Amino acid sequence: MKNVEKEFQTEAKKNINFYNEKKYEIVINRCILLLNKFPKSSFLYNLIGMSYKEMKNSVEAKKNFLISIDLDPKNLAAITNLANLYRLLKKFITAEKYFKEVLFVNPNYVTALLNYGNLKADLDKNDEALNLYKKASQLDKNNIIIHYNLGLMYQSLGDFNNSKKYFEKTLKINKKFTTADKLISTSTDYNLNKDHLLSMENKINNLSLRDDQKIDLYFAISKAYESLSNYKNSYYNFEKGNKIKKKLVKYDFQKDKAQFDAIQEGFKNINLDKETSRHFYDQKIIFIVGLPRSGTSLIEQIISSHSNVYGAGELSFLDDIIKKKEFKNYNFTNNLNSFNEIKSIANDYYNLIKNFNINEKNITDKAPLNFRWIGFIKLLFPNAKVIHCMRNAEDNLLSLYKNVFDENLNWVYDQKNLIDFYNNYLNLMNFWEKTLPNYIYNIKYEKLIQNQDAEIKNLINFCGLSWEDNCLKSHNNKKTIKTVSSFQARKPIYNKSVNISEKYKPYLKDFFSKI
Repeated sequence: MKNVEKEFQTEAKKNINFYNEKKYEIVINRCILLLNKFPKSSFLYNLIGMSYKEMKNSVEAKKNFLISIDLDPKNLAAITNLANLYRLLKKFITAEKYFKEVLFVNPNYVTALLNYGNLKADLDKNDEALNLYKKASQLDKNNIIIHYNLGLMYQSLGDFNNSKKYFEKTLKINKKFTTADKLISTSTDYNLNKDHLLSMENKINNLSLRDDQKIDLYFAISKAYESLSNYKNSYYNFEKGNKIKKKLVKYDFQKDKAQFDAIQEGFKNINLDKETSRHFYDQKIIFIVGLPRSGTSLIEQIISSHSNVYGAGELSFLDDIIKKKEFKNYNFTNNLNSFNEIKSIANDYYNLIKNFNINEKNITDKAPLNFRWIGFIKLLFPNAKVIHCMRNAEDNLLSLYKNVFDENLNWVYDQKNLIDFYNNYLNLMNFWEKTLPNYIYNIKYEKLIQNQDAEIKNLINFCGLSWEDNCLKSHNNKKTIKTVSSFQARKPIYNKSVNISEKYKPYLKDFFSKI
């Protein structure tokens, strides 16, 4: 019996190592073979479920987690993993039920506390998230992910002193946790203190680092040098970061090109002026769209400074629902000429919104790439407002090229891909403008900076809101900001980033000549 147990433990350790190396198919195959000898192993089914979850196969992941729990109802790891899966699927109520089940059995189960905190953060229940994170950190003082999440939470709330404190804690535990360096760089004035810059350069020159760690550091060092007005070294570092990132993401522009073309073709035969769900919902959605780094976070800060607006941030809800519908070749005609189908899609969106427990009558959804779905927005939410943020092309594309993103923006790390995507974005926006004249409100970042009062009043008027002076003081807005613009959007409106591309033209002549 001891030999059998020893064999199981040896194989289990090997499988965990393969999992940590992200070799998920190998894990699944090895675990299935091992189940022939240990058919009632809750552990193995849980590990298979975890692998499927990482491979984004939610159906198989859920099936294996449920088998694991059925074999061992006390397997808290499997229950927590199932809760996390439901969170990723945005089935927040079900996810919360499972987290509570785990914490009822063991109130000090750190993994559940951490991930339940993530769920609360998703829904902007920030005090509850902080309490869960802090309890977890007291139980496990050397857990990098807990300190990291605390840092993220404080950063999103605009408390940059506390965010830096927790990011620095992660680096004390593991100096190679370079994601923390990247986030520290977003809110650090290197004119006042160059110690962090020196630390990052020491790491990049002397430590053995993975490619993803190098990417974090190159972009963070670039940001530091820009803070010091050393644009040559800033360019040198973000160029290095982009070259590595491009190799990792293996982006194929033709897939996005096909989508852009198919959207236009698909909406040519849709009557976008028809009456649909106009009276179904009391709350109005204000969609803020455009290229990332075009000023969308600032616009949301301004609008959500109004007492009757809830700033929901960068929601993936609409994109998720449209992708889930799996419109074959983006042929929307049959689906979107059906009143019931339109109502169903709109209901799916509002049911997700309900998880925020919003009292305000107006809600901002600031997912920039929703510019692809303006036709959907017109049909699904006829009382919605669409605001299109525009910025000087050279500044906008440079800002994308010199930043690294957690989101799926894999087109930004190559100059040709970036320009190709930009041209197709312009083409699609021209299509929407022609198809829906006078529907989209275009706001230019540079005009907003130059003439703040008038531009902001026009913006608030377009949203159908009464005037409030708070909208001129967006830097005082305490709403959560979960994007790379968190630090900038909390400052009084400034013009430092206008024409920033001029500083980089000596190093990016070919790039700018093609825009």
